[in-house]
Amino acid sequence: DEVERLRAICLPHMHTLQQDSGETVNLAVMEGSDIVYLEIVDSGNLTQNHARVGGRHPAHTTALGKAMLAYLPDEARQAALPRVLRSRTRQSILERQLLLEELEQTMARGFAEDECENVDGAICLGAPVANASGAVVAAISISAVSARARDTWKTTILPKLIERTQAVSVELGFRGTMRPM
Repeated sequence: DEVERLRAICLPHMHTLQQDSGETVNLAVMEGSDIVYLEIVDSGNLTQNHARVGGRHPAHTTALGKAMLAYLPDEARQAALPRVLRSRTRQSILERQLLLEELEQTMARGFAEDECENVDGAICLGAPVANASGAVVAAISISAVSARARDTWKTTILPKLIERTQAVSVELGFRGTMRPM
């Protein structure tokens, strides 16, 4: 089935990312207004990893979710966002307009950020995975303790994440520009 194929394609790339970065790597899909974790390659570096395979988190609080929400058509994006945005930490975005602006920035730059919005003290970078039709069907993220990773985060880890998510997308048949799902 599609989920097993996605897992099989992503897992080797996730292991490479974990080895290259030394950080935890996550794979998730959207389900309603939540993300559902399909795979986690744990580094053991996060003092408390709140993610579990099969676990759910509000999409708007995670880099994984924002990487996918950004590529939804406007109507589907509005439907995927709950009327009241739930808080996971003091940093969670709770204003709809601010979130929509962040999603626009996410699509423009090709990756999403979570600055302690889902778990206190943890930062995360996420990038979308597209299929043969160009629809974003999943996202991969790298999570780290914010105090340790913040300085070199975007210069060292982000390029590797983008490279791997693009490679996964190509293996899924993607050959062009990502479009809204």
